Amino acid sequence: MVGLTEIDLKAHVSNAFIMIGDKDYWGLGIGKQAMEYVIHKAYKWGITEINLEVFKSNTGAIKLYEKMGFLVTGGNGDELQMQLKKGGL
Repeated sequence: MVGLTEIDLKAHVSNAFIMIGDKDYWGLGIGKQAMEYVIHKAYKWGITEINLEVFKSNTGAIKLYEKMGFLVTGGNGDELQMQLKKGGL
Protein backbone atom coordinates (compact mmCIF):
# COMPACT_ATOMS: atom_id res chain seq x y z
CA MET A 1 0.00 0.00 0.00
CA VAL A 2 1.15 3.48 -0.77
CA GLY A 3 -0.57 6.83 -0.70
CA LEU A 4 -1.12 10.28 0.71
CA THR A 5 -3.15 11.18 3.79
CA GLU A 6 -4.13 14.39 5.51
CA ILE A 7 -3.86 16.32 2.25
CA ASP A 8 -4.08 20.07 2.84
CA LEU A 9 -4.15 21.77 -0.56
CA LYS A 10 -4.31 25.24 0.99
CA ALA A 11 -1.14 24.68 3.02
CA HIS A 12 0.38 22.49 0.24
CA VAL A 13 1.20 19.75 2.79
CA SER A 14 0.47 16.04 2.98
CA ASN A 15 1.58 12.89 4.78
CA ALA A 16 2.79 9.90 2.79
CA PHE A 17 2.80 6.23 3.68
CA ILE A 18 4.08 3.03 2.18
CA MET A 19 3.78 -0.52 3.42
CA ILE A 20 5.14 -3.65 1.80
CA GLY A 21 4.12 -6.37 4.21
CA ASP A 22 5.56 -9.44 2.53
CA LYS A 23 9.33 -9.55 3.12
CA ASP A 24 9.75 -11.47 -0.15
CA TYR A 25 9.09 -8.16 -1.92
CA TRP A 26 11.51 -6.04 0.13
CA GLY A 27 14.65 -4.82 -1.64
CA LEU A 28 13.24 -5.16 -5.16
CA GLY A 29 12.77 -1.45 -5.81
CA ILE A 30 8.99 -1.58 -5.43
CA GLY A 31 9.00 0.91 -2.56
CA LYS A 32 11.15 3.33 -4.52
CA GLN A 33 8.90 3.18 -7.57
CA ALA A 34 5.77 3.56 -5.46
CA MET A 35 7.15 6.51 -3.50
CA GLU A 36 8.36 8.21 -6.70
CA TYR A 37 4.82 7.91 -8.06
CA VAL A 38 3.28 9.34 -4.87
CA ILE A 39 5.74 12.25 -4.84
CA HIS A 40 5.08 12.97 -8.52
CA LYS A 41 1.31 13.02 -7.93
CA ALA A 42 1.66 15.18 -4.82
CA TYR A 43 3.74 17.75 -6.69
CA LYS A 44 1.26 17.70 -9.57
CA TRP A 45 -1.53 18.52 -7.08
CA GLY A 46 0.45 21.44 -5.69
CA ILE A 47 1.78 19.72 -2.57
CA THR A 48 5.20 21.15 -1.74
CA GLU A 49 5.85 19.41 1.59
CA ILE A 50 5.50 15.68 2.23
CA ASN A 51 5.86 14.24 5.73
CA LEU A 52 6.14 10.65 6.90
CA GLU A 53 6.97 8.54 9.90
CA VAL A 54 9.15 5.44 9.81
CA PHE A 55 10.28 2.96 12.46
CA LYS A 56 13.89 3.57 13.46
CA SER A 57 14.52 -0.15 12.99
CA ASN A 58 13.50 0.08 9.31
CA THR A 59 16.95 1.08 8.08
CA GLY A 60 16.21 0.11 4.48
CA ALA A 61 13.28 2.51 4.27
CA ILE A 62 15.23 5.27 6.01
CA LYS A 63 18.07 4.95 3.49
CA LEU A 64 15.56 5.03 0.62
CA TYR A 65 13.84 8.13 1.95
CA GLU A 66 17.17 9.88 2.51
CA LYS A 67 18.25 9.07 -1.07
CA MET A 68 14.97 10.59 -2.25
CA GLY A 69 15.72 13.81 -0.38
CA PHE A 70 13.77 13.32 2.85
CA LEU A 71 15.36 14.80 5.95
CA VAL A 72 14.86 13.70 9.55
CA THR A 73 12.84 16.39 11.31
CA GLY A 74 12.24 14.68 14.64
CA GLY A 75 11.32 11.49 16.34
CA ASN A 76 9.58 9.96 19.28
CA GLY A 77 9.96 6.55 20.79
CA ASP A 78 10.79 4.09 18.05
CA GLU A 79 9.79 6.33 15.11
CA LEU A 80 11.51 9.01 13.06
CA GLN A 81 9.67 11.87 11.41
CA MET A 82 10.94 12.79 7.96
CA GLN A 83 10.09 15.54 5.50
CA LEU A 84 10.58 16.22 1.80
CA LYS A 85 10.19 19.68 0.37
CA LYS A 86 9.63 20.17 -3.36
CA GLY A 87 12.92 20.06 -5.22
CA GLY A 88 14.33 17.25 -3.08
CA LEU A 89 13.67 14.44 -5.59
